[in-house]
Amino acid sequence: MLLSVAYSANIGGTGSLIGTGSNLVLKGLMDDLFPECTELTFATWMLYNVPTMVICVFIGWIYLQFSARKAMRGPSSGASEEKVREEISRRYHDLGPMSFAEWCVTFLMTSMILLWFTMKPQVFPGWVEMIPNGKLIRSSTPSMLVTFLLFVIPKNPRKPGGRAIITWREASERAQWGIVILIGGAMCLAEGCKQSGLSAMLVTHLKSLDALPNLVTVFVLCFAASMFTEVTSNTAVSSILLPVVCEMAIAIGVHPLYLAMPVTIGCSFSFMLPAATPPNAIVYELAKLKIPDMAKPGFFMNMLCVAVEVAMIHAIGFPIFGLGTLPEWARRTVTTVSSTAAPNATDAFTLPTVLTALNYTQPT
Repeated sequence: MLLSVAYSANIGGTGSLIGTGSNLVLKGLMDDLFPECTELTFATWMLYNVPTMVICVFIGWIYLQFSARKAMRGPSSGASEEKVREEISRRYHDLGPMSFAEWCVTFLMTSMILLWFTMKPQVFPGWVEMIPNGKLIRSSTPSMLVTFLLFVIPKNPRKPGGRAIITWREASERAQWGIVILIGGAMCLAEGCKQSGLSAMLVTHLKSLDALPNLVTVFVLCFAASMFTEVTSNTAVSSILLPVVCEMAIAIGVHPLYLAMPVTIGCSFSFMLPAATPPNAIVYELAKLKIPDMAKPGFFMNMLCVAVEVAMIHAIGFPIFGLGTLPEWARRTVTTVSSTAAPNATDAFTLPTVLTALNYTQPT
């Protein structure tokens, strides 16, 4: 049961653009590298990833029910299960009715999600297209509006002059500032690669990957991301891999999201080690598991979920994101990278050319 909670928590973060830090890294990186990209929105993300999430959760349930359960579950009785149900019911009743502040937070969060979803849904005109200067509105606008209201609406309207639903001290102490720093670091890394000439070098040398089938490339990258995130946070892994993956996609002539989306989702498929995600660590401690007890079923879950992701990017990713061709905004990015990195270079970038453009002198 505890493993099922950890698996579903990891998989559930893929269903929404705000579900986990790696998703935000991809969105921020796409907005920074490809500002003309309109394919990646809150609506298109959910249209693609919610079905994938549901399939992965169902596969995880099947696997734990009929495979891992036999190896890990000890004998149980109906009496113990009844005690669990009674405890859950008692804790639920102890919560009591929802307060005014809780209703406000529920309403504001629902409104924010609806504003995100209908902002640029692609399937019908979004609300930003119906207002003047709608192009100036970014994805952060609904969240900033909701945040402002949380600082203004009183927690208890019957007590004039009372505190708001949230205070600055609570926000500053509980906000995940590390994710903000990592996203900013990913953007700086991408810009540094472009300005230093590393992007141009990657575009040249990664063209050899044309010899590999795209299906193999996607599977290898997605599986590698799921393995890397077993030993560090998914946000850190995505911050390192995604700038390189976007350049790789341009080098082999495919849509950047064709490689970047599976890598981003693969960063959430970390089921093997306690250090991979907080849900894994909590379950590892509560259940008093050993590393092999968690690693064996986790490895098979990694493989199964990566296979599902690779299948779904080809099944529904192509029509939702238009992955069939390299978009014009990506072609212009190639030209920009080339002209920025080495202005006097020819069509083919080589290491000596880039080093010369950077005024690099080889030591004797």
